[in-house]
Order: sequence, then C-alpha cells, then structure tokens
Amino acid sequence: MIEIKRSAELEVRVRESLQAAKEGDDQWFADHTANGDVLFYGTAGEEFRGRDAVLSLSLAESRAQSEAAGITQDENPEFECFEAGDAGWVVYHTHFGLANGSRVPVRSVIVLVRDDGDWKRVFGSVSIDVDDALLTPGSPLATGGA
Repeated sequence: MIEIKRSAELEVRVRESLQAAKEGDDQWFADHTANGDVLFYGTAGEEFRGRDAVLSLSLAESRAQSEAAGITQDENPEFECFEAGDAGWVVYHTHFGLANGSRVPVRSVIVLVRDDGDWKRVFGSVSIDVDDALLTPGSPLATGGA
C-alpha cells in the first residue's frame, strides 16, 4: 500500500525555488524540470507542453509581463508538500495583487517525480480561486450561453 505523507524534503525544495525565483535564476528551474512531455497551465488559459515550452518564458520576462499589467504576487506563499514513493506534489495558496490594492486568491499545484534522487517538475497548474456564488448565469466568469 502506498503511504502519502508530508514531505520535509519538498519543503526545502520549495524554499529553494522561491529564492531562485526572487533572484531570477532560470538555470535553477531548468535543472529541476524533467525532460519530455512536461505540462504547465497558467491562469489565462496558457498551456506549455514539453520542457522547452515550459522553460521558454524566463523569470525576467514573466516578471515584466506581470509588472506591465500591474500584477504582483505574494513573496511568501503558503504551501503544503506531500510525497508518495517517487511522486510528490506541492499545493500553493497565494494572491495576485492588483494595481488598485485588491487581491485575487490563487491556488497552484506542482507535481514532481524523483529522478536519480533529485525532485523534478513534471506538471503545474495555476488557478484562480472562485467563490461558488460567481458560478451563476450572467457571472463575469461565464462565456457563451444565451
């Protein structure tokens, strides 16, 4: 039977990734991303398929895009790390800060696999947390329909 447990090892990896992001260290992310059919989804429907696509947007470019849109991110997101054998995942809870001072809650999930003793990213998804009250006809989130 597979046992799912909290992962202190992945907590260390997350702290390293947050520091690498703060420093703009693209190489750190290249070193910790798996080869092959890696897949990442962004909040606006962006889809990055394959290692090259996932690594194609540098941290500096990503930061510049956010800054141009007036979006900031929490520097110290809350996160939980889990592992089961050679599979691990991290759930982040954070916020996008908007130019007017309001904040939008965001959840991210990163899946990793252990490769020769090192954790590598294989999947990631960022989603905006939406209150169920917004899931109604006429909602600003709705598309299509009559």
